Amino acid sequence: MARLISINNSIVFIVLLFLPICSSAQIIKWQDYCDKTFVYQISNKEAEKLIKSEPRDSLILQMLHTPVGSFTDEWTEQPKQGHFVFVNINRNQVGYRYVSVMPFQVFLFKEYGVLTLQIVDKNGNIRDNAKVKIKGRWRLFDTKVNFDKTSQTYTINDDSEKTKRLLSVELDGFEVIFNLSKHIINPSWYENNW
Repeated sequence: MARLISINNSIVFIVLLFLPICSSAQIIKWQDYCDKTFVYQISNKEAEKLIKSEPRDSLILQMLHTPVGSFTDEWTEQPKQGHFVFVNINRNQVGYRYVSVMPFQVFLFKEYGVLTLQIVDKNGNIRDNAKVKIKGRWRLFDTKVNFDKTSQTYTINDDSEKTKRLLSVELDGFEVIFNLSKHIINPSWYENNW
């Protein structure tokens, strides 16, 4: 009996010895987000579809067919041109945004009922050979915007407040779309869930 009490005391002593070690164990905190942003390339037509609509997840998922990479902080392996969807995951939400990498710049000027724009390539040259069109949501035909040699700009009368219109600029086979009805480049869903 004395021996049984001695063994039980030894077990209690060992348990008490390891109890502080167990109670000071590190608490594991799991990260509930992915720190990478995944990049998918889309076509000119798909980019236009995104700009024209307020896309649902099903539309975005159809466009995630061509992965081109991922990054954590900054996209350092950026191509010279293209249309892309950035995808990020935070908890149980998938966030996405449209990004266009243009090999040229488009400067939009709006004043006195006229829309004026200038296209400048990567070398700083004003380009007069772009295909510039106004695309109306409900119009059957696109309206071509001509280049004015005197002002070195593309100019058209502007009634964008009255109708939903898109500006299409194509240069050297690459097309970008701007939403004129909002007078901004990015659509309303641009930073969904970010």
